[in-house]
Amino acid sequence: LKVIDNMGSMASFGTKYDPKNTGEAEAVVLVNELGDGSGAFYFEYTVDGEKYVSNRVVPSTMVHKSLAPTLVEKYPAGSKVTCKYIKDQPDFAYLEQGHDSEA
Repeated sequence: LKVIDNMGSMASFGTKYDPKNTGEAEAVVLVNELGDGSGAFYFEYTVDGEKYVSNRVVPSTMVHKSLAPTLVEKYPAGSKVTCKYIKDQPDFAYLEQGHDSEA
């Protein structure tokens, strides 16, 4: 199990968004305590038999605080979701494309 603390943007990972290099995987939300925008959020997913845990909702580094209540409702702990990941960097995964200028 690889736990990834995704605190960088796609560029800081040396990655640019390329839909041809993006895969999808089923994921399970483990923790969603976003509440006021400062809490924890993690989901688990598997790529080629390797399990990963990510905390990234969007490819950018931050989710705006105003979106936190919506994300708590949209991704409750225990829910099954589809995540996107970079095929040659499967530890870089996120749930929504968002409005990231790098993506």
